[in-house]
Amino acid sequence: MASPSKNLIMSDLISALEGITVANGYKSNVQAVLRTVQDYDSVRTGTGCPAITLKRSNCAYEYRSCDHIDATLTVDLLVHVDGSTDAARYTAIDNLEDDIIAAVSVDITRGGNAIETRVRSTIDDTGDPDTMDSRGGGSSAVITIDIMFERTTAKA
Repeated sequence: MASPSKNLIMSDLISALEGITVANGYKSNVQAVLRTVQDYDSVRTGTGCPAITLKRSNCAYEYRSCDHIDATLTVDLLVHVDGSTDAARYTAIDNLEDDIIAAVSVDITRGGNAIETRVRSTIDDTGDPDTMDSRGGGSSAVITIDIMFERTTAKA
């Protein structure tokens, strides 16, 4: 049986994100892309920052005629950066956001398994005094991506 579209899409997304390095023309050198969500402290002491963790958030289906289904897979990226000042953290988050948009836009079809990939939103905690107490120099953001693909009601 063939791999489900969602698995192929996620594998391609991870490969695209793993390619975010200065050597590849980006502004950031991503240290790790992890398939499980991890908090800033775990990443900082483990793989280092910047790091990207992924969570498949939701998959919405819209049924069409003739067993055809339009699907939208929502993926939340929890990203972590380091910086000794708010300005440095803002720059690091903004650079990583730009790099993620560029990287996922290289192939919006996720290797031919999707119709389109869109970065929907970003929210970050840079400048929030409540996040600076225990973390000392880190910032995190959630970047939400929607990936549209097609499937049928038939068995694969």
